[in-house]
Amino acid sequence: MEIFHIIVDTSVLNQAQFGSGRFDKLLRRVRQGVVKLYIPEVVLEERRTQLLYDYNRYAEDVRGMLLKMNRSPLSMLLEGIPMPRPLDLPSRDDVDRNSRAVFLKYLADNKVEVLPFTAEHAARALDRYMHGKPPFKPAEKREPERKHIPDSWIFEAALEIKARPGRHCVLVKDDRFQWALQEAGFEVFGEIDPLDQVIEAATAVVPIRAPRPAAVPEAEDAAAAPIEPQSALEKLRADAFKDLDVIVLGMNEALKNPDKEAFFATLERLDIDRAKAELMARTLVASGVLNEIGNRLIPTDVPLAERMAAEPVVRTLLLRMI
Repeated sequence: MEIFHIIVDTSVLNQAQFGSGRFDKLLRRVRQGVVKLYIPEVVLEERRTQLLYDYNRYAEDVRGMLLKMNRSPLSMLLEGIPMPRPLDLPSRDDVDRNSRAVFLKYLADNKVEVLPFTAEHAARALDRYMHGKPPFKPAEKREPERKHIPDSWIFEAALEIKARPGRHCVLVKDDRFQWALQEAGFEVFGEIDPLDQVIEAATAVVPIRAPRPAAVPEAEDAAAAPIEPQSALEKLRADAFKDLDVIVLGMNEALKNPDKEAFFATLERLDIDRAKAELMARTLVASGVLNEIGNRLIPTDVPLAERMAAEPVVRTLLLRMI
């Protein structure tokens, strides 16, 4: 299965903000091991400083309202009651420094790669601007084209990701920038949901247990063809590995795809034969139901894994862990 390399532009990040349900969809795909997510440094700084501007505006509003209230007739109602001082609010510089650290930690914790803006990017972006190359257009008057300079920086960072094997996608809403990226061979999406559906379709596999149509034989056929009993070997296999595929897939999903050593140790503590569980995991990997990414087992069909996590045999094991 090809990995999806996804670059997020400011136009999408402004709507699918960090911590939102829509952005968490992307992070879930990262945790599954099917997506590598990138945010160019330019995009990160555009979003961060925009929020910083909003904070500064709100802080000034708060200070202004407190001063206005203290100078109004309302001040008599507040005599003897401790009131917060406007200067207690963090300064813009403090919030600026803190937001850099908080954003970088959030992205690092969620395995999102920040694409740095380099001197080489700047030189190539300047060349694009001067010669009217995408995302710019040749124009006699260059002033209108200057607003696309940040896009050219993001474009240069994206082109470096294009060399990595896999599928290359960009989440961006701007029509001009979409055109430039498509010309460079990127798959372009204006919303997260359509991209998520493409990823779902590309990573879907056949369920572990394909449903069998219920056969209702005629009475005489049933009498004529009695059901043969299981052989000793078939019965041994059925008993030894009963529900083990459901347990491995469902518990792995319920425990959020833990480290394999921790996962099999947990099953062992729940009296699941570790050797058989490891054998079943390898079987599920070979059949395409699980991907082995580093030291974790990642489901290729998330809805299937979620259904297995809800099976009674898995719920019973989870209750024993409490």
